[in-house]
Amino acid sequence: MILLAALLTALGIADTTRSGDTPSTKQQLVRSWFLGAAAVVTISWGLGLAPWLALLGMAMVGTWLLLTPGRRSAQWAVGGLGALIAILVFFVSPAALVDERSPFIAWYAQGAPAFLSGIDFIPFAITVGGFAFVLNTANIVVRIVVGRTDVEQLPGGELGPVPEPLKGGRFLGPVERILILALGLAGQFGAIGAVVGAKSIIRFPEISRSTDRSSAAEYFLIGSGLSWGLALLMLVLAKVA
Repeated sequence: MILLAALLTALGIADTTRSGDTPSTKQQLVRSWFLGAAAVVTISWGLGLAPWLALLGMAMVGTWLLLTPGRRSAQWAVGGLGALIAILVFFVSPAALVDERSPFIAWYAQGAPAFLSGIDFIPFAITVGGFAFVLNTANIVVRIVVGRTDVEQLPGGELGPVPEPLKGGRFLGPVERILILALGLAGQFGAIGAVVGAKSIIRFPEISRSTDRSSAAEYFLIGSGLSWGLALLMLVLAKVA
């Protein structure tokens, strides 16, 4: 799970400087990769990981950036990311990979804030990775998945435009995912239902005014459902870590 936390954090940091809709320019790719690589190196040093793991992490970040978003290969990147998360959760033990005397773990054991007392380092690391992931990486995943449906595809499989009334979801999505994750960690599951309900109420008039109501409604259902699901997945990972 500690390697999963490192992966989620590195991807989240790398994706903060690029769009979730279109293929990145060369400048964006270089900037995002350097951010992701710096995150990988810092995390690897802080956890005492072997150098080959740092190199592998930088290669994974670079591959993700090259394949997403807005490319035909993006669906394979999402599938690969899902498979990698499953492997890291169920089949990889961190015991032989992480140095318990590493700087991050030592700091957490001796100098972490009081409100984190009683929480192990791994759940804390997964939580940090989860918040990093839901900022923009989750947006990219949602756009790729929705783009593989008939809701917003153009001939040839290229991603089409988002239905005009719902463009605010690019900004609302991260906010609602952060709220869902934070409320879930606080045990306020009723408040999560309120967030979901409020989003549905706010979107209803926009969908009603849309010139293509069925497309707008389907876009909302698929996009929002997947967005909420990703936030809940990060919550589950943090709870079971």
